[in-house]
Amino acid sequence: MILFANKKMVPCLKNIWAQSFIDDTKEQIDLFFDEKFKCESTVVYEENNEIVSVIYMLECEIIQENLPQKAICIYAAATKKGHEKKGYMSALLEYVKQYAAKNYISAIILHPGSESLRKYYEKRGYNSLYSVNYLKMTREQAKTLAQNGKTEKFSVEKLLNIRNSTLSNDGSILWNERSIEYAVSFYSTMNGTVFCTNQSYALYYEDYKRVFIEEFFGTKEDFCVLLSELLSKYSSNAFEFTFANSIELGLNTKSKGSAMILFSNSLKAPLKISKNAFAGLNLR
Repeated sequence: MILFANKKMVPCLKNIWAQSFIDDTKEQIDLFFDEKFKCESTVVYEENNEIVSVIYMLECEIIQENLPQKAICIYAAATKKGHEKKGYMSALLEYVKQYAAKNYISAIILHPGSESLRKYYEKRGYNSLYSVNYLKMTREQAKTLAQNGKTEKFSVEKLLNIRNSTLSNDGSILWNERSIEYAVSFYSTMNGTVFCTNQSYALYYEDYKRVFIEEFFGTKEDFCVLLSELLSKYSSNAFEFTFANSIELGLNTKSKGSAMILFSNSLKAPLKISKNAFAGLNLR
C-alpha cells in the first residue's frame, strides 16, 4: 500500500536512510528531518504494516521561456534492506509520476548515484538530458592558477540572486531559499562552506581527503580567487569541480552526465532542455 508519511514514521524512515546511505552521518540524517522533511512530500510503500520503501519529493522550479514552472526533485529514494527487487520502488516512482500529473507539476528530476541507477531510471522513463562540466586538479596545478582577491560574506539572498540571474536556459532548475539553506548546512557537516564574491559563489566540502566543489558561478578571475581560498583552508592534494556548461573558464574540462528528468503527463508538449541547462544542488 502506498501512502504519505506521518511523523510517527520518522524513526523508521531514519533507519532506512542509515541502512541505504551508509556514508551519511547521524548529524546529516537528523539535519534533513529537521530542516527539509515534510509528511505531505514523502511517499512510502507499506507492506504488512512495515515501511519497505520511501521517496522524498523536494520542491523546485524548471525554467521554460524565461518563466518558472513547478517541478519536483526525487531525493534519497531508498528501499529497506531485505526488501529490494520486489517492485516497491518502481511502484513509488509510478505513484510520483501520477502525483505530478494531477498537481500540474511539469517535471520530475533526480540525481542518480551510480551508472547502474542511471540505467534503472532510464528503464522507467527518465532521460539523461543534463550534463555538467567536470574538472580535476592537483594541489600543484591549483597553485599555478590561484590568486588573491576580495571575498564577501555569504547570504542566501545573495547566492539566490547570482544563481537565478545566471540560470536563464530552458530546463535549468531553480531552488527556493529553504533548499539553499539546507545545502549550506549539509556541506557544513563535511567541513564545507560557501565561497562568495560580488558576482560569484561556490559550494564546497571535503570528503575522503578530497575537496569537492559542487557549484560554481563566476568568471575565470573569481575561480582563481576560489582556488586561493581552497588552498588556504585545506591540505588536500585533490580538487574536483562541477559547474554549469555555460561557465567558460578556458580550462581542460570534461563533460559528464548529471541530473535526469521525466516529463509530466500533464504537459501538452515536451519541455525544452538547453544544452546549458543546470540542475545543481546534488547533495551526493
